[in-house]
Amino acid sequence: MYDELAKIVVKDSLGINSSNVVTITTWDHTIDVANAMAVECFKQGADAMISLWTDEYYYGLLRELSAESLQVPSKICQAFTEAETATINLYGPKNPEGLKKLSPAKINAWMEGERKIRNVNLPLALLTPERAKVYG
Repeated sequence: MYDELAKIVVKDSLGINSSNVVTITTWDHTIDVANAMAVECFKQGADAMISLWTDEYYYGLLRELSAESLQVPSKICQAFTEAETATINLYGPKNPEGLKKLSPAKINAWMEGERKIRNVNLPLALLTPERAKVYG
């Protein structure tokens, strides 16, 4: 179902080939899209990994860690980004209600701590019935 989108992202947008290591960050409600991206990476000879996020993980990360610690990339993220040559991000919690309880400063701090490499952001995870209820 997502094969054509995967070809456009992997081949046309990122130009993935056998020299690439790709991390695909997805959410539980976009795993089908992530699987298609990974398979397309494999077709191009690349190494690919799927990193699964959930609403609970995301909100827990932002709720429990301080803004200062969020500005520093985690050790596990540093290990991944040493090997990565590209990322595909299908970002966004299914239910945005948790965002109301978070400080914008924490979200901004977390984004500051990310390493910038070649990537494609596909906000498909933001298209959920839960979000439609909240945002109208």
